[in-house]
Amino acid sequence: MQKNSNEAASPSVISKREIQQLLQESFDREEPLVFSPSGTATSFFCLIRDLNENEVVIRNPIKPSTAHAVVASDKFFIFCRSYKIEAMRFSPRGQDFVFQIPDQAILSQERTKKRSYYSDRDEAHVLITHPFDTGTEIRRKLIDASEGGLSFRAKEMTSFVQKGRVLPKIRIFIRNELTAERAGMIVYAAKIVDHHGDSYHQVGVQFSDTAPVVDKS
Repeated sequence: MQKNSNEAASPSVISKREIQQLLQESFDREEPLVFSPSGTATSFFCLIRDLNENEVVIRNPIKPSTAHAVVASDKFFIFCRSYKIEAMRFSPRGQDFVFQIPDQAILSQERTKKRSYYSDRDEAHVLITHPFDTGTEIRRKLIDASEGGLSFRAKEMTSFVQKGRVLPKIRIFIRNELTAERAGMIVYAAKIVDHHGDSYHQVGVQFSDTAPVVDKS
């Protein structure tokens, strides 16, 4: 797997300069950020459109039907590679949002292992053996992965996508090359709106076996 961050060695707090570097790396790789307004049940994946030393400009992923709830929020957060960045200022600019980069950001506490993040260019996906029909495999787009688990996209909440669901065989592919085979259990499913405005769920899986991830990067 391609490693885009090393959380095991990451500081719990980073400076404004380090935030800028983190955002720049995500910008260069076209990795989506997660925009999370307080008080809402939905988070938004969005792409960086522009970046300077004081501001980050992201493409507006919010549909008119959800805009009211977002505007009513009293805090706004951007998550970039496991770092939580609280937006000091939030303002619209045409079809974009502009955030002032704060003086520091904190590492999300639930991210305890080094994690790889995947953009569209990585062509990353998982093939999951259906727990009810072992002759069927389900293909889903991979969002991120670590030694302890991964997350993938699901268009709808079905009987398959349920917290506690055991997945006995998950094969991970990067650019059509098999890089790992694991077993795991679904531990969460969170509603996400992506940078195209499409709604889906981010499904988190915790690995239940101890097999090492095969690194072919």
